[in-house]
Amino acid sequence: MAGACIWYLEKASMDLEKIACSPRNMSAEGMEAFAGTIQDYPLLAYALEHTASHLSRSQKPHLDAMQRLAKCMEQSPIRFFLSEWMRRQAADLGIEAPPMPEENGQAITEKNCQAFRNGVLHCAASQVLSTAVKIALVAGADAESQSKLHKSRENAMCLAIRSSRGKLPAEVEEVVRVLLQHGAKANSRTRFRGTPLHYAGKYMQTGVVALLLSHHASVHDRDAQDMTPLHRTIIGLNKRKPTLADDPADEQYVEGPQTPQPGVVLSKPDPPPKEPERLRPNGTLPRDVSLDCVELLLQANADPKAADKQGQKPIHWAAALRDREDIVKALLYALPAKQRKRAANERCANTDSTPLHWASGYGNLNVVKFLLQEGARPGDADNRGRTAISWAARYGHHEILEALLDRVHMADSQGLEAVVNKQETPVGRRGRHALIWACQKGHQECARLLIKANANVNLAEGGGDDVGGTALSWAITFGHQSIVELLLKKGANLDQGNGKRPLLGWAAATGNVNMYKRLLRGLHDSGLHVDHNEADPRRRTPFMLAAARGHVGMLEYLHKTHKVWTNSWDNDGNTSLLLAAGWGQLNAVEWLAGLPGMDINRANNNWDTALHRAAYWGRKDVVNYLERRRGANLGLENQQGKTYKALEEEYNLLNKRRILGEANAGKLSREEEEEEDDDEDEDEDD
Repeated sequence: MAGACIWYLEKASMDLEKIACSPRNMSAEGMEAFAGTIQDYPLLAYALEHTASHLSRSQKPHLDAMQRLAKCMEQSPIRFFLSEWMRRQAADLGIEAPPMPEENGQAITEKNCQAFRNGVLHCAASQVLSTAVKIALVAGADAESQSKLHKSRENAMCLAIRSSRGKLPAEVEEVVRVLLQHGAKANSRTRFRGTPLHYAGKYMQTGVVALLLSHHASVHDRDAQDMTPLHRTIIGLNKRKPTLADDPADEQYVEGPQTPQPGVVLSKPDPPPKEPERLRPNGTLPRDVSLDCVELLLQANADPKAADKQGQKPIHWAAALRDREDIVKALLYALPAKQRKRAANERCANTDSTPLHWASGYGNLNVVKFLLQEGARPGDADNRGRTAISWAARYGHHEILEALLDRVHMADSQGLEAVVNKQETPVGRRGRHALIWACQKGHQECARLLIKANANVNLAEGGGDDVGGTALSWAITFGHQSIVELLLKKGANLDQGNGKRPLLGWAAATGNVNMYKRLLRGLHDSGLHVDHNEADPRRRTPFMLAAARGHVGMLEYLHKTHKVWTNSWDNDGNTSLLLAAGWGQLNAVEWLAGLPGMDINRANNNWDTALHRAAYWGRKDVVNYLERRRGANLGLENQQGKTYKALEEEYNLLNKRRILGEANAGKLSREEEEEEDDDEDEDEDD
C-alpha cells in the first residue's frame, strides 16, 4: 500500500511540472492552476495522511521509494507545497530529512513554503474546490490564514462563501465543513470585522448558516459597519445598500454662477439640472434574500432590534426589499405581540425614518399594507419633515399613496388635509410637500389622489426663498403638460408674482415654447395682465432666464414675437449675455452677441464682462469665441484688477488642485474596499 501511495504522489508531481508556480512567483493564476490540478487527485489527501503509517508497518522501510519520490518532485512546484510533509515523514521514519528545496540557486525557507501552501488553499477555496482545500490543509496550510492574493484579504472560509454564486450549495457547504474539521474557527474575523456567518447570510448559503450555528457561531458579532449577521442576511447581494437619500435632481434650479467677491474663491457650479428620469432608489435592489437564513438566525436568538452604525435596524432594510413582506413578518413575529406595533414604527437613529417610509419609498405595496395592519402610522415625519405619503408621492407609487391616504382618512378624516399638506423642514431651498413632489416628478395619478384628498394646489414651498415654487411652477419647469392642465382645472393660481418668480419665468427657463404659449392663453382667459418683461425678486426676466439655460429657440420666440428687452440686468448687474457666458451656453452667447445694440464689453457690478465670467468658470469654448469676436476688449480689468487671462489661469490652477484632491479622496477606506471588492466579483459573475 505504501508503494501505491508513493506512486500516486509521483504521478501528481509529474502532472504539476508544467505549472509555473513557486514561492518566488506567487501569482493568483499559477496558484489557481495548481489548485485545479490537485483537485483532480481525490486520493491525494489519503496518500499524504497514510504514507508514513504504511511505511512504518513494513519490516524494511521503503527508503529507496521515498528517495525516488523526492527526486521526482525536484522539477515540480509540489516540492514547495509538500516540504513540511516531507520533513514530517522523515521524522516519523527516523531518516534524514531532505534539504529545503532551492530555486535558481536560491534557498527557499520554510516560511516561503508555508506562504505557498496558504496561497494554494486560498485559491482552492475561492474556486470552491473541496478536494484541493483538504489536500492543502493536510499538507500543512493554515486554515485561519488571510489571503495575500486577493484584495479582500479574507480567510479561506470567507473566500469560499463569497465565491458561492454559480456553485452548488452542497459544494460550498463541503468546503466549509472541511475547513472546520481542520481547525478553522466559526467566529474568525476578516480585516473588516466580518465573520463567516455574515458572509453565509449575505450569500444565501442556508446550509452553511446551519453548519456554522452548529459550531457555535455568534449571531451577535458586528462587522465594521456595526451590522450583525441578520443585517447582512437581509441586505443580501445588494451592490449599493438602499437609502432614502436625496436625489441631486431634486434640487431647484440654481440661478447661475455667483458673482466673484474679493478674497473669496468660489467652487465650480454644477451644470443646469436636466429633466430627471423617473426617480428610483439609489443602486439596485437586492436580487434575493433567503427567508430560511433569516429564520435560522432568529431561532438562534439573533436580535431583530439591533441597530447598525447608521442607526438602521433589520426591519428597515427588510422594508426596502421588493415584495418580501415574508421577511418583515418574520422579524415582527419574532417579537412579543405587545412589541410589534412599536417595532412597526421603529425609527432610524440618523434620519428618524420608519419602516413605512422605506417601504413607501421603494414601492413595496404588500409590505406597506402589512405594516399598516400592524399599526404603522402614515403621518409620522422623519427628521426632514417627510412622511410616508411624501415618499410615495415623490417616487410615484400611487397604489401605496392611496392605501396611506385611506388609512389616514379612517383614523382622522379631519386631520387628512393637514397631513397631506405637511411641508418638509426647510433646508436651503426646500420645504416642499407631497403635491409638489408628485408634480415635479410627473406622477399624475399621485397628484390626482392628493388633490382629491384636499391638497392645496397653491401652497408654495416653505423654504422662505425668493423663488417659492408651487406645484404648478414645478410642473411647468419639468414640462409635465398633463399635470399643468390638471392643476389649472383644479384652480391653480396663474398670478404668482407677489415677490416670487412669475410663471412665465419658470416656463422660459425650461425652453418649452408650447408651455409658454399655454400659460399666455390661460392668463388671457383669466383676464390677467401679461408682462413679458416681469422680473423675479433677483430682477431676472424670462428672457434672461432662457439665456442662462441656453434656450435659443425661446430667446428667438420672445425677441421676435413679444419684442422683449434684451439688455436688462439683474441685481448683480448681469445681462443675459453675461449669464449665458457664465453658464457656458455657447449657442446662446453667439445668438445674443449678434443682436443689434448688444455690448459684449458690458460689465456687471463687479466690473466683470462676459469674458471675465466665462474665464472664471472655465468655459473655454465661450472664451475662445469672445476672444475672436470683433470689438471685444481683451485688456479690461474687474474690481480686483484682474483681466480675463488672470482669471483663466486661476481656474486652471484650482482645477488641478481639485483633480488632485479627488484622486486623494478616491483612496478607499477599509469598509469601502470591502464593498468595492464585492462589487467587482459580482460584476464578473454577471
